[in-house]
Amino acid sequence: MKSTLWRLRVKPSEIAFLKFILEGYDGIGMMHTLDPGSGMVCLHVPPGCEKDVLDLLKSLQSGINLEGDGETILYQYHRVPDECS
Repeated sequence: MKSTLWRLRVKPSEIAFLKFILEGYDGIGMMHTLDPGSGMVCLHVPPGCEKDVLDLLKSLQSGINLEGDGETILYQYHRVPDECS
């Protein structure tokens, strides 16, 4: 299945909170940490869920600090790129 991959930077202390919130929305996406020290995370968003995830991230911006890497969607692959695997 083709997923959209987003890289985001959050405060390192907020990584677990963001993962917890995403897990509460079953099937909306998966997250894993790329660099815990800098707060860099990778979100795997299934097709059709991009708007829902974007709305969720926008609603969380008042509670946690989210910082994209330029454009929100950085990669769109049929498989996970090396840096997000």
